[in-house]
Amino acid sequence: MRVILGERVTLRFRVDNIEGQDFTISNAQYTVEVDGAVESSGAMSVDGHELSFLFNPLKAGYYRVTVMYDIGTDRRKAPFPVEVVE
Repeated sequence: MRVILGERVTLRFRVDNIEGQDFTISNAQYTVEVDGAVESSGAMSVDGHELSFLFNPLKAGYYRVTVMYDIGTDRRKAPFPVEVVE
């Protein structure tokens, strides 16, 4: 994904169960890293099986957005790359 510096973008992530079983997501959080340092982190909005947060990068570069959430007693994590350009 590519974002232009100065944009604020809602990043949305959908969680699916390949077996088609229903599940409930709780305790969703995100971490945004750039140049090896954490720029921001916090709680995510949960709407059914969709997670989201407002991404507001402070400088150009390659970001790593890590999404973490709980389903029952399981903790899941997924990293996503985001490029921010001027």
